[in-house]
Amino acid sequence: MPPICLNVSVHLDPRYGGLATTLPRFCQTLVETGRYEAPLAVFTDPDETMPDETVLGCLVHRFPLSRWPWMSDRRTDTRLSELIGKSDVVHIHGIWQEHCSRTAMLCRRFGKPYVVSAHGMLEPWALRRKAWKKRLYWRTVEQRNLQAAAGLRALTCDEGADYRRLGLLNPVRVIPNGIDLPEQAEPELFLKKFPPLRGQRLVLFLGRLHAKKGLDILCRAWARLQSQFPDTQLVIAGPDEDGTLARIEGLAREAALSGRVTFTGILTGSAKWSALRAASLFVLPSHSEGFSVAVLEALACGVPVLLTRACHFPEVVSAGCGRETGPEEAGIQDCLASLLSLPPKALSHMGALGREFVRERFAWSQVARQTADALDEWMGHP
Repeated sequence: MPPICLNVSVHLDPRYGGLATTLPRFCQTLVETGRYEAPLAVFTDPDETMPDETVLGCLVHRFPLSRWPWMSDRRTDTRLSELIGKSDVVHIHGIWQEHCSRTAMLCRRFGKPYVVSAHGMLEPWALRRKAWKKRLYWRTVEQRNLQAAAGLRALTCDEGADYRRLGLLNPVRVIPNGIDLPEQAEPELFLKKFPPLRGQRLVLFLGRLHAKKGLDILCRAWARLQSQFPDTQLVIAGPDEDGTLARIEGLAREAALSGRVTFTGILTGSAKWSALRAASLFVLPSHSEGFSVAVLEALACGVPVLLTRACHFPEVVSAGCGRETGPEEAGIQDCLASLLSLPPKALSHMGALGREFVRERFAWSQVARQTADALDEWMGHP
């Protein structure tokens, strides 16, 4: 039997985006290498949709997402202890949360090696959010958890530097998220659902509607540009978080964007791929990112991208498939104007370069091999 790598995380419902959408495939492709079993221990809300184990190919153990069970229901602690005891290595996804620190403590208790993936949670912008709480938690809990890890996975080179900036000397491997290249998808499905967009060029944001995504910057930049590009529509797609949608809708009204921005809500499956196929340009104006799967999906669909440097993906510039700027209104405005002014053939060429770039660098099979190699190294296997 292959060794067991237990993966511990929160949320697998697609509405949470990010890790919830990538971790099942991460585990599935690790199993497909034949080198590791990859069960999941996931802390969820009661109403969450969970992946089908028969499709995923690995076991999913569900735990309640609450701090209270650690104090009032020892069965939760006992179940997690049993899973860790049966594992050869544990991969903790995320930091700052109770299940992460509890898992790390139990691994140390049972002498089990563990690996930590911070998933962008040590990025400077993220550290400034609730800064005093994080400084206290770092000194009392999280620093020890990371220092004792057998290895640290970084999604990007910048995240590897984040680990070092905090004084962590553990072995670090840069292993990005992967993507399954999309099956043939057509814009028609999306355009049927939103008929006023037919015949328009679409600038698409696709992701969680959260303060860190910089949607306020994007709307202000678009307000200044809309008159220059009357054939272009801004489309904002994704689930609301923390009341961000209401704030951005209010900003759009104040900026006189009525009729020039469309809010679609969450798009998944074929609707998501259809929206990407319909887009002329993808934009992610974030203040902070770990590693955006939505960017990979856009590139895989042949859509040029506009990113901020906080997305930590400068390769899009060197690969010729996108532009990069700071998370400021002026930079977003200038880059949007520049890209939208390009001839259609130039944008199409950028999209083709992006599609090939993703095909060569970010296939899940490649990510799985890199992960298995890193686990072998961290566990001391030849």
